[in-house]
Amino acid sequence: GIAVFIISDFHDIDSSCERDLSVLSRHSDIELIHTYDPLEQRLPKHATLSVSDGESRLRVDTFDRRLLEKYEQDWKKFTENLQRAATSSRIRSQSVSTEKAAEAHLIALFAAKQSRRLR
Repeated sequence: GIAVFIISDFHDIDSSCERDLSVLSRHSDIELIHTYDPLEQRLPKHATLSVSDGESRLRVDTFDRRLLEKYEQDWKKFTENLQRAATSSRIRSQSVSTEKAAEAHLIALFAAKQSRRLR
């Protein structure tokens, strides 16, 4: 079959995307590669951050322990939902931080895929 690698932050994945992935996985070998910035996973403690979407600016006070916990819970929920969507469609997925060199990760990914084919 055809191997398809989807590299994304998956922030806009919804039930329609999940259905499309499920259909695609019936005819192809799909691998989801979720890329994320470490700040998406965890905010630095005891800091005042300035966040912008390009139009407006917001100050975030990470001295608030409840804010940090909620932020980390939201991240955990997001990644669990992404994993659930992949698993329900029998699709392999993995998360890769932007801190890591993409080239080494992709080489390892292709080597693992080749190894599975030779079995």
